[in-house]
Amino acid sequence: MTSFLQLILLKHRSYIFGYICAGILTVVIGLLIYTALYAEIKLGIERSILYLDKILHFFGYMVLSFFVLQTLYHLFRIQRLKSFLTMLYISTLIGALFEVMQYYLTNGARKVEFADFIADVLGALSVFALLLLKSKENNQFAKYPK
Repeated sequence: MTSFLQLILLKHRSYIFGYICAGILTVVIGLLIYTALYAEIKLGIERSILYLDKILHFFGYMVLSFFVLQTLYHLFRIQRLKSFLTMLYISTLIGALFEVMQYYLTNGARKVEFADFIADVLGALSVFALLLLKSKENNQFAKYPK
């Protein structure tokens, strides 16, 4: 029985990792929605650190983009370059929607900032840059997971 379970886990580890990433992605999106709408208003986050908002946008969308990319790559078996372009599209769309959403759903208490959107896109692009630095072979980027 143990060897059968090990065989299944070994054979489908990429899919299992994809489902784990999808679950984490759901939590990350939920946290981003919460912080986009309520963090500054209800939690009273201080603006004592210069550009703290932009830094949080950058790292938040870096994490979001990483899990979008891993979900696309491992769960849906999309090649890395296509999954990167899809990830960039999804992250950019989510970033734009959240900026507009936080204005309308907070009755103007939070404003739309283009710099936040740029930080979102740069966070997504940084995942791609780190992926390129990590890959050691030129063909490794286009391969499917094993």
